[in-house]
Amino acid sequence: MSTSLYQNYASQPKRGWHFHLLAEELGILPFALSRAPFTVSGAGVCPFASAGCSAVCLNYAGRGRMSHVQQARVEKTRFWFADRQGFLELLKADLAKVGRLAVKNSRRAAVRLNVFSDLPWERLLDLETFPEIQFYDYTKIAQRLGQTPKHYYLTFSLSEANETEASQALAKGFNIAVPFREKPTQFLGHPVIDGDTHDYRFLDNRPAIVALKPKGLAKNDTTGFVREPCAIYARVSTTEQSTEPQLLDLRRYADQRGWDVYQIYDDQGISGTRDSRPALDALMNDARKRRFDVILVWRFDRFSRSTKHLVLALEEFKNLGIDFVSYQENIDTSSPLGAAIFTIISAVAQLERDIIAERVKAGLRRARANGSKIGRPTAKVDRDRILELRQEGLRLRQIAERLSVSKSTVAREGEIPRPRLSQKPSDSEALECPYLLGPQKAK
Repeated sequence: MSTSLYQNYASQPKRGWHFHLLAEELGILPFALSRAPFTVSGAGVCPFASAGCSAVCLNYAGRGRMSHVQQARVEKTRFWFADRQGFLELLKADLAKVGRLAVKNSRRAAVRLNVFSDLPWERLLDLETFPEIQFYDYTKIAQRLGQTPKHYYLTFSLSEANETEASQALAKGFNIAVPFREKPTQFLGHPVIDGDTHDYRFLDNRPAIVALKPKGLAKNDTTGFVREPCAIYARVSTTEQSTEPQLLDLRRYADQRGWDVYQIYDDQGISGTRDSRPALDALMNDARKRRFDVILVWRFDRFSRSTKHLVLALEEFKNLGIDFVSYQENIDTSSPLGAAIFTIISAVAQLERDIIAERVKAGLRRARANGSKIGRPTAKVDRDRILELRQEGLRLRQIAERLSVSKSTVAREGEIPRPRLSQKPSDSEALECPYLLGPQKAK
């Protein structure tokens, strides 16, 4: 086993040369202690790890995919449980070396003691003996906040199971680290900063939300550990109705799934048969700009009553990488079964609409058969007056405006009879009815 427990981030940067160059620019010499989580070593070093955190642990990201790296992390973890005193003595020696190396290079030493662990080092080690080192870590142990030395900076890590503790940490002035699919501008009423520009959390302003992009297994997280911005769409067909009952359920559901509502799109008094609606159009425009990852509706017919429109929209969302969730039907298109069920149900809804339309048409046919006149009453117009105005050379639109009728009514009532084409018209008929004469063709 190596005599050093540390990986020098300057020589082997965690996220590429960007971090190496940034560390030099900031005058920082970064080191970190990496140990394997319970799922790999069989020993627990993260007492407050949630199910989501364990499922998407960063231990498997980046260099963690290399077998020799995993083996080294496992050995360090087993060393800790087998000989804690020996581990601490070796750690002290390493920290002393780090301090001397930083002074020699005129840089500031920055050390993370918990990369894939969450142990209370302020109780395990006398950190005051290393005042030249800046310690920093992420933690899910709320009791640690405010109990560390001034040169040990902690950022609370939000999971799907500790929102109450996170809110309390924010109230005390501590920063919260949150993995987001898409970085919002605000979260829990606080500004959001980009946590991927650097890893040196002790440089961050407080209090703030530190947004982190999902990495490794977290890219496919379904536990709610990674926060996903969602769009809520609600619609009612009449102005007498309200979308508030829908929104009440949808807000609660989004909160349960750990989704952050990007925006609520609300169409009032608009039929679902219309493909174009103000709020729906705005939602589609934002979806094409990837402003959110999930679209949440109360029922699928609130989004559309047209199977064709629904299928086309779902196909576009799929290409954009956006999931579609229907609350009442409990259907989520992120799963193959959900996508299949959704298509079937939408087809049934279209069939129901077609049946209703056919019943209406059958009723109209029966009314006509009984002598009822369907449609609006025919406008009463003076046909002779229309013909007279036409003979004067007025256009259809001019006649319609003068008589306060529609242009189509003037065209219908003022039609000038044309001669039958079954026999050739006489020259006099042709002169009286110029519709048969066209421009003379060149010979």
